[in-house]
Amino acid sequence: MGTIDEIEIYLKSQISYYHSQKYDAEGYTDSTNYNSKHNHNAFLQRVSACIAENQRTLVVKHHMNNYGGHFPIWVLIEYFSIGMLSYFYRDLPNIDKATIAQNTYGVNYQVLDSWFRCLTDLRNKCAHYSRLYYWIFTALPRMPQGEKYIPTRRLFAQLYMLKLMYPDHKKWNEEFVKPLAKLMRKYKSDIVMAHIDFPYKWKSMLMYK
Repeated sequence: MGTIDEIEIYLKSQISYYHSQKYDAEGYTDSTNYNSKHNHNAFLQRVSACIAENQRTLVVKHHMNNYGGHFPIWVLIEYFSIGMLSYFYRDLPNIDKATIAQNTYGVNYQVLDSWFRCLTDLRNKCAHYSRLYYWIFTALPRMPQGEKYIPTRRLFAQLYMLKLMYPDHKKWNEEFVKPLAKLMRKYKSDIVMAHIDFPYKWKSMLMYK
């Protein structure tokens, strides 16, 4: 979960910075700042629910008592779940999604859209301690242009996506790949690699050079 949490924090900072620079601190309240599929009333209801769920936190109390319940995007977004963050990003105009995707990961917005879907699903499974071994995922992560790896709906594709999304390459190698390799060695007699679609050279594929 720590790895996904760090990716989530990184995405929140990138999206809130871009949005506040283009639309100002409370631009998320303006229905014209979204695409044509956006349901603004439903979105605002979810925002209100998000604030209500966190009403006892010091930050929310501070903004309720001192700013009349007005929350700048960089404050509000901290209380978004990954599903809510995905929803917010998905409903932005394509030009905004494209700029965020390019600035954050150097990919097109269709790729980042798919990553959001996968990340939301994976995080929910991890949060509920659901089985990942021998699991077929619903969402399939798209790969950036020029990427040779062809993903499947098994676990390895999700981990490869996490590699591409994680902001600190050295930390990824040291705190994710190496501990994972240790676990794989420990339980190698119990693991059928095909059930999680780990290729023969999986470690070198996940490691940053």
